[in-house]
Amino acid sequence: MANGSLCRQCEDLQMLADRKNGDTLALANARFAVNQSHDPFIHKFPPEIASEIFVSYLPGPDDDPWAKVEISGPLILGAVSRKWRQIAWSTPQLWSTIMLELYFKGCDIPLRRALVREWLSRSGGLPLDIHLRTPRRIPDGVLFYFYSLIDTINTYSSRWRVLRIHAPASFLSRLNQGTTIAPGSSLLELNIEPEEGKDIWPGVVDLRSVTSRLQQLTVRSMKISSLLVHFGSLTHLTTDGIADDECLEVMQSATNLVVCTFQRMHVGTPFVDGLVTCLKLQQFEIEPDENEFLDEFFNKIHLPALEILSVMDRFRHPDTTIFNLTDFFERCRCPLTHLTLGNSESEPQNMKTMLVQVPTLKHLRFRAREDWNKALRDVLQALADRYSSADSKNGGRITFLPYLEHLTCWDSARTFEWDLIPKIFGVDFENMHSIGSADIVPRSPLRSVHLELRERDTSTVDQDTILRCQHLVWVGIKLYVYPRIFDEPQARRNRST
Repeated sequence: MANGSLCRQCEDLQMLADRKNGDTLALANARFAVNQSHDPFIHKFPPEIASEIFVSYLPGPDDDPWAKVEISGPLILGAVSRKWRQIAWSTPQLWSTIMLELYFKGCDIPLRRALVREWLSRSGGLPLDIHLRTPRRIPDGVLFYFYSLIDTINTYSSRWRVLRIHAPASFLSRLNQGTTIAPGSSLLELNIEPEEGKDIWPGVVDLRSVTSRLQQLTVRSMKISSLLVHFGSLTHLTTDGIADDECLEVMQSATNLVVCTFQRMHVGTPFVDGLVTCLKLQQFEIEPDENEFLDEFFNKIHLPALEILSVMDRFRHPDTTIFNLTDFFERCRCPLTHLTLGNSESEPQNMKTMLVQVPTLKHLRFRAREDWNKALRDVLQALADRYSSADSKNGGRITFLPYLEHLTCWDSARTFEWDLIPKIFGVDFENMHSIGSADIVPRSPLRSVHLELRERDTSTVDQDTILRCQHLVWVGIKLYVYPRIFDEPQARRNRST
């Protein structure tokens, strides 16, 4: 547009657009002419640079990969103009990731098969990230028509890098059937879940030929014995709804495990014989459906490199649980830095005896909901006692949890006296109105305590305890107690007056 008037290409496009029942091809050519005339992006950048910009349009690691714009990103780019389509169609990186909802009401099954074939054919020779899911159940009458789609994906199995699939069991058992690939597959991550769940799982998924270098595995709602893969290179494992005996068998086979998570773990058949040792496992998280078997489970494992442990039940179990972590820590002598326990897991512990076995601990989180669960009281008392005369025998050096930095206890009963809180920091309160944070010589790195209590009555808190808590906040300690027994802004105002 110049001096307020349309250019020739825009005039031609407007004229064709105003016509009723106009020539569709002529209209498309007119739009192409306008894009050629007014698109500075196409004119200023060579195709190689344009391709790089298009690739940046792909979803990042923090984006929702199933957002509509991410699923059809290359198609959206190609719909802008003929030139954009030429660039998008010739950029393999745009087609190396496919995210497909297998079925929705009214979907055109032959068209979806054709879309998958064409999409993957444009990916060149790049490694493939394939994401398939079923947001709704596929009717039995149309299941057969989707098998050719799985067969198409199988022809590219030698280039699978990431395979995430939630689909009917008959689909999963068809994966990699009838295909032969060269040794050294590139599949690095596998996330697999049958639509129906483990109770009606009928077959076996054999992916041994494509998992020789598998590093990350997530298995949900199906038995591990129904999935045939190589565990030798596995470093990250997540299971959901798997029995404890199968969990042990996987740990025994996956000798390079670094991170392991067992969600909804339940009791299975008799345990494997002997002690299962994972020399490299650093992070271990367990969410048991029931915790009566936990003691036997931990007696079967040896994790000498463990740094992070989380054991939290999904339900509130009775206080009859037998679960002793002391023996486990004493046997492993692991460099544990983070420990998280649920209510049912903290209640049976002798907390001080257990924590003595992990002197490297930096972060302690647990829940102690019931009045008879004395875990919070015992931990606070042990932290306060470490500044007693008993520790002075070590030259003033504390020996109980000397590296603890953060303590968190949530949704817990108050089983302790309020005045115990300020005692756990080892701060001298004699001259607390005349010294500042620079004058405090820390006796331990404990600088963050977060307590969320179920009790709402704070009338029993004495004034001296309130003042000491306010002083702790003033000298730089992150002390949060709910219900609030002191006001942090007020502590600062008191200090400045």
